[in-house]
Amino acid sequence: MKRIDRSKRNLLFALTLLVGGVLFSQENTIDPKSIERTLTELLREKGITFPFEIGQGEESCKADFDSDGIQDFAATVRFVGSPKDESENFRDQDGFLSLVIGDGKRGIRSNSLLPIVPCDSCGGVYGRPEVTVQCKGATVKVQSYGGSNWRWANAEILRWKSGNWQWIGSDSYSYHTYFGDGIKTSLNRINLDATREYEGRSNPETPKLPSKGPIRFKRIVSSRSKGDSEKDKKNEDIQNLPFSIDSKDWLVEGKSNWKGPSDLSFKIASRWDTQRLFLNVEVTDDSILACSEGKNDCDSIEIVLDSDPSLLDIGPDGGLRKTPEKRWMKLVLPIRDEEGEWKYDAKTSAKDRINVKFVKTKSGYSIYGGIPWSRWIEDPKTNTPNVGSVFLATVSVIDFDFPKDKGKTMSSSKIRGKDPFTFGELELSENPYSLGSYRKGE
Repeated sequence: MKRIDRSKRNLLFALTLLVGGVLFSQENTIDPKSIERTLTELLREKGITFPFEIGQGEESCKADFDSDGIQDFAATVRFVGSPKDESENFRDQDGFLSLVIGDGKRGIRSNSLLPIVPCDSCGGVYGRPEVTVQCKGATVKVQSYGGSNWRWANAEILRWKSGNWQWIGSDSYSYHTYFGDGIKTSLNRINLDATREYEGRSNPETPKLPSKGPIRFKRIVSSRSKGDSEKDKKNEDIQNLPFSIDSKDWLVEGKSNWKGPSDLSFKIASRWDTQRLFLNVEVTDDSILACSEGKNDCDSIEIVLDSDPSLLDIGPDGGLRKTPEKRWMKLVLPIRDEEGEWKYDAKTSAKDRINVKFVKTKSGYSIYGGIPWSRWIEDPKTNTPNVGSVFLATVSVIDFDFPKDKGKTMSSSKIRGKDPFTFGELELSENPYSLGSYRKGE
């Protein structure tokens, strides 16, 4: 492919602006100087004083995000300087996406600055990551690519709705340039529906491994608790996540016996603090079969947690990780006849004890558990769970309608034995889940 010289590229950019002028009158476009002034002020507020450049060509796009007939603008904001000047680590500073809503008078009605663009050094030996920005209607898609032996590609999708920018989707792809291992993931943040797919080894000099997936799962987002859970005495309200496990697609066993969402479905809410992870599972079940001593064919909740979110082993004989982390946990909470609280593994110390609460509802029941990090994370004092931490996790509901029933199992991922690749995910967040502006870990 021939490289376009600078003068021709500038002419092409000018022609692009001219074509844009056919769709938007001059007064409905935004003055570039207004954008630059506003960005300088916003960056100073963040304590960033590095010289910056506003993306052009593939790193910018124009559209009418809010459908008011006025041209709006999206572009990368990346930092520049001398690579020899070690006193200014501009190469380690993450870039931003500038999202500008025009006011119809060549000025700016709003300008959002989101930390989506990777830093220059994030590209590894590949160099400065490539970034493209695409506009379509009310949505903006930012794609970036870089890496060393491990190459990566990310895409983030945002939309303008109800006067705000919402982060609605993410896609990622990483692969090894020699072994050929590759994992693709996709997340719909509107309903936290995700998929994961493994591309097997393609290099003839390495052991061949088959492809795997796609695996569909729900991501559980847990918000930080506002209190102290040492004794689990507070009744802190936590909202259900924006999904219901309520279709045949999520049944692992018993599809032929399932009569619909009123027969079996569930919702999940979660919070966390420095001591415990809390999960609340709200189940719709038209026939509850409680457990008694020595009885296994009864209703229960099964929670699988694995502290290691990585799925690929590193090394020539690696490939997919085949076993869970050493401190992984499979917790089965049986449903009882009577409502109330109880201590799971009551003989353990208070700090390691799992506290459970069971409540019957009009449509079924709710079971709430506080699970200490020490039960499934090795040395949580040094491996401290923090905002943005991601773990592997799956919640399953086992349902028996009557004695000797074959039973049904509905799960947040179609878990297969102890295969970590089939586990879902759990992410720790600072605030309750929402489709607010792009903020990592929030």
